Amino acid sequence: MFSVPHVRSLPVLLAVLLLPACASVRPDAAASMATVSGDWQAPLPAGVSADNATASDLAAWWQQLNEPLLNQLIELTLANNTDMASAVLSHRLALLQLGVADADYLPSLRAGTGVSRSGSSDSMNNSANASLSASWEIDLWGSMNSQQLAASASVDQAAAQLRDARVSLVAQTATAYTSLRLAQQNVQVAQAAIELRQHSYELARSTWQAGLGTELALMQARTLLEQSRASLPQYQQAASAAINQLRVLAGGELDSVLPQLQSTASLPALPQQLVLTLPAETLRQRPDVKASEYALVVQGEAVVQAHNRRFPVLSLSGSLSNSGDNLSDVFSVDGLVRSIAATVSYSLFDSGVLKTNERTQQLKFEQALLSYRSSLLNAQQEVEDALAALVATQQQQVAYQQAEAAAELAGELAQLQYEAGLLGFDDLLDAQSDLLSARNNRVQNDGALLNDWIQLYRAAGGGWQATPSELTDNQFPGTSS
Repeated sequence: MFSVPHVRSLPVLLAVLLLPACASVRPDAAASMATVSGDWQAPLPAGVSADNATASDLAAWWQQLNEPLLNQLIELTLANNTDMASAVLSHRLALLQLGVADADYLPSLRAGTGVSRSGSSDSMNNSANASLSASWEIDLWGSMNSQQLAASASVDQAAAQLRDARVSLVAQTATAYTSLRLAQQNVQVAQAAIELRQHSYELARSTWQAGLGTELALMQARTLLEQSRASLPQYQQAASAAINQLRVLAGGELDSVLPQLQSTASLPALPQQLVLTLPAETLRQRPDVKASEYALVVQGEAVVQAHNRRFPVLSLSGSLSNSGDNLSDVFSVDGLVRSIAATVSYSLFDSGVLKTNERTQQLKFEQALLSYRSSLLNAQQEVEDALAALVATQQQQVAYQQAEAAAELAGELAQLQYEAGLLGFDDLLDAQSDLLSARNNRVQNDGALLNDWIQLYRAAGGGWQATPSELTDNQFPGTSS
């Protein structure tokens, strides 16, 4: 039997109530996206091109360094890092929520049965019952579709955050590895400085003991020697700190490569032809920017859902039930009770709560849009800063190399002239100081150059493989009318 009175008037009632909801209110997120400048403001370093091409060379950029140990470290980090594992779980949770949103489209069906016994000591009564009920909310305004779009965008957002975790971990691992090798190089430079200063000190002492030198020169040589010795522990500590950082990044799974890390090695050598194609449009494909983009989609659908709550809800339901003195009576067709109902619910007065909630979601959408624009601008700034830093380091590299070569020659000439009696001991110490300073500057610049490349790849979102659709799709999913 039908439990809805005045069934014939239902279509008229719905038509009157639903007309105000016909207009779409989905925010036009695609049209609101911030624009990206077609050109970089910073000068492009050697090896960087702004040609209009795909960013596929960003996928495994660290492999260009041809450093097998670094490749192994990155594999360990991606496989064992706790932040990476957490991002994977977040993506799985988003997939589960998408499944829930898909299920809301379908009717729900419930079944139940029961048996009871009651009475006194003189008589006992048995009863049994069974029921089957179904319900279905009609998606009149697309609210369920909006929930699906939001859940799908949440999955995309979680996937982008997963890619961003990968990009960040790859860069952090490469940076920590560079810090380790730079610290080991600094240890070698410091040890060489100690040997040189030790030689000068012994020379000053023998000269003073022979009565040919001054105590002032001896103390100056001793001061420089002790200063060189004092610099060594900080570099050794820096090497230990870099290994500790690598251990944390790899989730504690570093034992297999620890002996190789503790063995002193030079910095990874940059390839002679290290080329990076970096069109400005690459910024849109940065995982953190994509995550902000999908967050904007999710909030846009929240606006739609808040708007639709102001309009009637139509639900259909039906049930089959039966009861009897025993279980066999429950399945008797004669006693079967059937019901079908259609229900319309509508809030006539709510003191403006629903309208206020819609406005609240709209303001949150505007905040999400500002957040997206900010992420895009921050991404552009990071790339611009990385480009400028790399240009400066490249320009310094040649100067530091030439300065070290000149200082080495000057040191050799100073030693010869001192031994020939043509140069004072103070001048010899000055020449040695210049050599040590030039050598240290060159080593630091080598590390800075490698780090600048790493930061440029990180700023460009390097470290994951983009699919063709991700490289070409500049529209928000689910925003079309």
